[in-house]
Amino acid sequence: MSLKNLSFQDLDLVVSLAAIKTLRSTAREKGMSPAQLSKDLKRIEASVGHSLFRRSSAGITLTPEGISFRERARKVLELVPGLSNLEAGKKTASKMITIGTTNLLSNYLLPDVLASLGQDFPGTVFRLLDLPPDRIQSIGSRGQIDFAITWDRYEWTSSWETREAGEITYGLFGRTRHPLGSETSAEHVREFPFILPVYVEQSQVRFGNDRCPLPIGKRIQGHQTSTASSALRIAQTTDQLLFVPKCAIYYSEFGDHLKEIRVPEWELVRRPLYVSVSTSRVSKSLYDSFCSKLRASLEKIG
Repeated sequence: MSLKNLSFQDLDLVVSLAAIKTLRSTAREKGMSPAQLSKDLKRIEASVGHSLFRRSSAGITLTPEGISFRERARKVLELVPGLSNLEAGKKTASKMITIGTTNLLSNYLLPDVLASLGQDFPGTVFRLLDLPPDRIQSIGSRGQIDFAITWDRYEWTSSWETREAGEITYGLFGRTRHPLGSETSAEHVREFPFILPVYVEQSQVRFGNDRCPLPIGKRIQGHQTSTASSALRIAQTTDQLLFVPKCAIYYSEFGDHLKEIRVPEWELVRRPLYVSVSTSRVSKSLYDSFCSKLRASLEKIG
């Protein structure tokens, strides 16, 4: 086993993943997307020549080679004081930009956008806040966020500007070996339960609108959840179906375990995405770049 051609960041990534045991939590700690972490891990394993982790629905565990690699990586990192937390290489940020958006968008769309944006604006760091859709505007009006990424177009005050930055495309998904196959009829879809979105409003649990052409009242009800991450995990280990924005599949670590199930009778579901900013706190160049990168990410998904 060799550490040749690997960076200190690569070694730290393996040590952190071994300790945390989930891609999502490790990616969040490292300020990267789960998809990018998964790509980096594959590159590291290819360089080492061994699989370092076993992946299952229960989480991630080290292989025997992974245990050996982790111990060697720890020794290398311990040789340089302070290198294991990678603080020494960071630059002091001169400006903090706070973005308010929904949990799904902050988890599956924005991390890659911000990673790219950070290269163009090195003196800026971003704070992502997961907010209920009905609270984003009120929080923005109080000056607690600088950006707002929303499904709906809100009427902001004159100090805010809004642009449409592309469209979110939705799809029906199930586990890779789902009995329905890659294409089915609307009638056959009704034979399987759906994972349903829920939220809490005034102490009441209510169904959310997942934009599925088949109304909730006409579906077999499966498990219920308020987060896309738990819904994706449920979908990959059961025959329950999920109707979600495709970005949640494209940018998650579950993409290899889920497949799109096309229903020719259904019309394609698209939904515009809006970017609003406080023009007094966000420069035009940053706003332009953000919208451009967000649109490019959406177009890549299709």
